[in-house]
Amino acid sequence: MIFLGINNFYFSDQPQNSNNIRQQLTQLGIRSINTLFQEKIQTYKNSLKVRKANASCCDASRKYRLKIAYLSNYLYRHSVGYLSRWTLQYHDFDRFDVYAYSTSQKKDSLSNRLIDQYGENIKYTPQNISNLVKYTADQIHQDDIDILIDLDSLTEANHCVVMSL
Repeated sequence: MIFLGINNFYFSDQPQNSNNIRQQLTQLGIRSINTLFQEKIQTYKNSLKVRKANASCCDASRKYRLKIAYLSNYLYRHSVGYLSRWTLQYHDFDRFDVYAYSTSQKKDSLSNRLIDQYGENIKYTPQNISNLVKYTADQIHQDDIDILIDLDSLTEANHCVVMSL
């Protein structure tokens, strides 16, 4: 898809030469995502408006716990999985609800430990999902996540699309 050529710019660091084409590719990607996911984007925007309206009318003394989520394909015995377990562990759980979304079905001792610690706040993509992007974006939307952090950077093209929705 569109994201295949983006990493090629990192073979040589010449922003004066590559910045213009990167901006054009970014705009093309944004237009493609807006076209492909137009209905989903509108649904998410409408629900965000409702959420904001409800939040502004609530009692100011009510303590709100910010919902922080992490997105990764590697929540198992992998360098990202090992590093993320410490990130997840050291949140202030009185102030934050922490979630993680795995776009992989792979499970092992590390992923089982995360599931034991965080229960239903760790979500794995079921097998045979026809549209990983829509499924993951819907899960994030249903959980009303406030902050979403991609742990895999540019290594997972699907995550770029999920993050843009």
